[in-house]
Amino acid sequence: MALRPEEVQHLEGLVEDMIKRIEDTNTSNEAAVVYGRIGNACTKALAIEAAAAAKRTARTNNVTKFRASRENRLNSRKLGQGRAGATDAQSSTQGQRPQGQRQTSN
Repeated sequence: MALRPEEVQHLEGLVEDMIKRIEDTNTSNEAAVVYGRIGNACTKALAIEAAAAAKRTARTNNVTKFRASRENRLNSRKLGQGRAGATDAQSSTQGQRPQGQRQTSN
């Protein structure tokens, strides 16, 4: 449910109007109940819209953070910083026999 900004403003205005009508002492009990239901429906629609907007904002922020972290990782790999420690450790053990194995002569 995506409401346009003018629809959100209209619903907010309806909520305020319903509150005023309910507080009015000249309003009948039956009308006050109806105004309360209208106000509740408007409030629910506004809450759903606010939740959807918050979800979109959170999703956008997270996607931006993940993209930036991937770019940082790629940049660090291009500069040779990403696997420098692993390559040094691998090159120092090359040509050596693994521990725990005996050298056998044929």
